[in-house]
Amino acid sequence: MDTVRYVLAVLMVILTPPAVVYWFVIHPFVGFWRRLGPRPSLVILWVGFGAAIWGCWRFRELLVGRDLGTNLWLFVPGLALYIIAAWLSRAVSRHLTLRVLAGVPELDAAGPGKVLREGIYGRVRHPRYAAFLVGCAGIALIANYAGIYVMAVLLFPALHLVAILEERELRARFGADYEAYAAEVPRLVPRRRG
Repeated sequence: MDTVRYVLAVLMVILTPPAVVYWFVIHPFVGFWRRLGPRPSLVILWVGFGAAIWGCWRFRELLVGRDLGTNLWLFVPGLALYIIAAWLSRAVSRHLTLRVLAGVPELDAAGPGKVLREGIYGRVRHPRYAAFLVGCAGIALIANYAGIYVMAVLLFPALHLVAILEERELRARFGADYEAYAAEVPRLVPRRRG
């Protein structure tokens, strides 16, 4: 079990920061990436993503932090959170292709597309980020390393800011249609049906 916890912790520290930075690099500079075009942009972004993974790998012991031990009282709720995240991710995958998940629509000036309102997107505007947050919280509880808890806590404001930057770009791309959608559907936490 200790090996599984450690592997989960290392995967979280080498993949999570680069994934968040990826979107911080795309959304504020979407005009630049669109002028460059999707293919060259993706090459640059993926090389940067790979370099960031390598950098996190080099500092993994520092980032993982102190081992707090296996704890069944944390493992069970962590597993429950991870299952919820997997369910959310599956709901997202019903509506988004790999192309969309990689950010190609943000990089492509060819067409605006449409505001997605079906399925899970009718309940929450950013279910991918919600799934990521819930999944990382679950992994933090399962892995039970100090650095992973710090990372999970920092992930909340980071992804909130990414969502705000993405929404700024979506408002520019879709205009009033996105404004109406944003007024109807909450950002990360669905409202109770009433």
